[in-house]
Amino acid sequence: MQYRTIKNIKPGNNTTFSIANKICQILSVNINDIFDATEKSATLSERTILYHHRIISSILTCAVQWQFILNNPALRVKPPKVERKEAKHFDVDQVEYILELMENESIKYKAMVYLSIYGGMRAGELNGLEWSDLDFDNAVLRIQQSSQYIPGKGTFTKSTKNESSERLITLPNTVISVLREYKLWQNGIKADLDDLWVNSDRIFTKHNGEPIFPQTLGKWFSNFIKRHNNKILNDNTIAKKDKEKYLLDTVNFHGLRHTSASLLIGEGVDLAAVSKRLGHAEPSTTLKIYTHALQRADKEAANKLEHLFTKKEDNKKQG
Repeated sequence: MQYRTIKNIKPGNNTTFSIANKICQILSVNINDIFDATEKSATLSERTILYHHRIISSILTCAVQWQFILNNPALRVKPPKVERKEAKHFDVDQVEYILELMENESIKYKAMVYLSIYGGMRAGELNGLEWSDLDFDNAVLRIQQSSQYIPGKGTFTKSTKNESSERLITLPNTVISVLREYKLWQNGIKADLDDLWVNSDRIFTKHNGEPIFPQTLGKWFSNFIKRHNNKILNDNTIAKKDKEKYLLDTVNFHGLRHTSASLLIGEGVDLAAVSKRLGHAEPSTTLKIYTHALQRADKEAANKLEHLFTKKEDNKKQG
């Protein structure tokens, strides 16, 4: 029995019958003495059912191709329609505020946040970046690998999510300046450690130069938001009615990628260009994920047209 399993159950969280039964066998007690059966089994969400349907269908499609079966029975099953919710992200004002707050954070995390907002890359891609991927002179960054962690396997480097995820993106001068500052800082640490420094060539590393642990950034960002919001809530110099505008939305680090895409769409950047920058296999993927942002942009476009023709009509009347 894993420690994490026991730790999860201890506060009173639900568990499966098989795990409960195994615990009772170890303790030599009756299952009804320490566990209460729930009234009904928890049902799977539509998203989970759709996910499993796709996996099963993919396996059966391979079986058809290998001529083990004549057809794919999963194709005759209608999967549930999942309502797509808007991806959590920050608005323009909050992004500007976050960038201001980064001035008081570690240069390493400042660089990671800047890259995520301006580059729109996945956390794994960010962790997998190497200095050889960055062309300072031309302000171009190559994204070609990802760093991932799996319990039991540890941290490893793999290829990007799909073929189109391997890409070149241009970075603005603001980000290049931050990266130059960060590299200077990292070189100082490297010089201090001398032979103890591990030459991994990774842009983002542990204190000794080894590749950064993939989950570090997500944990740091969640803690950053929590730390900031608690500071605002406990600041008696800020009026209670004014505190709301200083609080940050609870968005995970991946939300910075959504933020980048939503802001680009809001600025009228071509969907194909946004899709390519994000490393999506097809623009249709971008369309599905950022439907809400596209709808807002479309509404703004309609309002601009209305304003254009209304203005012309007013000019005619005045003439």
